[in-house]
Amino acid sequence: MADAATRQLAALDIVDIAGGPGTVEERGTAILDALGKVVRFDAAWLAAHDPERQRHAPVASDGASEPLRRYFLSDAGEAEIELTGLCARRRVMLAHDTPVPLGELVAWSDYLWPAGLQDGLAVALFTGPDRHVGFLCLLREDENSVSREDGEFVAWLSPRIAAVLDRQRALSAVARLVRHAVAGVILTRAGNVLSLDGLARHPLLLAGSGLLAIAVDHLDRGDRHVTFLWPTIGGAGPAHGLLRVTVISCANDVDHLRASVILSAVDDPPALSHTDLRVVGALVDGWPVARIAAAAGSTTTAVEERVRRISATVGAVSVPALVLRALRQGRYIPVHPADLPGRTAAGFSRARTWPAGVTRG
Repeated sequence: MADAATRQLAALDIVDIAGGPGTVEERGTAILDALGKVVRFDAAWLAAHDPERQRHAPVASDGASEPLRRYFLSDAGEAEIELTGLCARRRVMLAHDTPVPLGELVAWSDYLWPAGLQDGLAVALFTGPDRHVGFLCLLREDENSVSREDGEFVAWLSPRIAAVLDRQRALSAVARLVRHAVAGVILTRAGNVLSLDGLARHPLLLAGSGLLAIAVDHLDRGDRHVTFLWPTIGGAGPAHGLLRVTVISCANDVDHLRASVILSAVDDPPALSHTDLRVVGALVDGWPVARIAAAAGSTTTAVEERVRRISATVGAVSVPALVLRALRQGRYIPVHPADLPGRTAAGFSRARTWPAGVTRG
């Protein structure tokens, strides 16, 4: 066990890694490197918890861990993780102090002992009272070599290590950088919404809302960063009745978080009406003029004239230029079935084609 000064320096390194750049996997590997300087181990395993898929995904590992990786990714392995208490808040668990004898655990009898590993410790990682983000295992070849002091030090470090796995904090920090942000949520793979720390919830961001359906559609297309406008509910909000929506993809293979969706005030209201912005949104989605006219109960000639007027207002020389400008500036209201009363959702499936000369940025 390292001396107090070395442990303190390692703890500071881990805090820096937790708040630093890089993917979860990169920072997880850096955490094991820093931890190895003060707590000896022959193999290590850091995993993140995905509550929607009910599994723990490997983030970083060291030593003889590949067979164990395969086992922990199985249903049986996941059940054993829960059986040993690595999903619950509890003190650091030493190998000789597991709630189930080691010989009855497949992870030990079939994988760790045959790999020459005889001792170790494990701890569930939490960043809040009930936010379980993963677990850490440190393993040794020497039997009865892990001390209570080792366990106490890892327990002290565990909230700092957990911060590496808790992407909600990092996403909240990024969301607060969006100018004039007033509300926001994290969208999960299953369509659930989680809070962004420091930002309020908003009725537009309820699970299953039309706005989030549009966000999901963009994510399904492969868009990583999108901005557009959205009308406020019941006229509430700014005088021009619009909020800016920012969708930032954050999906990875480790956890269930898919994107941040942030609402912000529009400090430079567009010179177009809501109807004009919806027409631009239809053009952005690849709708031909005839389809826009039919959906709006208007004529092709009237819509063509409106498009010319819109183009002149924003200084676009063509429809492709208008669409490209709208995409770059996020100045359009996306098409959604609820926008036009009396129409069914089936009549407004979002198109996958684009006007000639326009490609997605």
